[in-house]
Amino acid sequence: MSTGLRDLARQRLWRRWTLASFLARLPGTMTLLALVLAGEEATGSLAVGAQLAGVATVVAGVAAPWRGRRLDRAELRGGLQRACLA
Repeated sequence: MSTGLRDLARQRLWRRWTLASFLARLPGTMTLLALVLAGEEATGSLAVGAQLAGVATVVAGVAAPWRGRRLDRAELRGGLQRACLA
């Protein structure tokens, strides 16, 4: 590990920010994993679960520009609250 990275890892605020950003992304990852496991449980095939996860990813990608426009047009606090609830 380089000295710069070691110095950064010693900073408490950086560690908190890193953990928070990791946990914020976890629900999306867990959703895809849950879809894979649900597809396997329902059909016995991991391929079906992977297809479910793929469809969910494509739908999220297609909806992203629309959601981004809604967030840009809203007042920041209200827009973020609605985005977190969606």
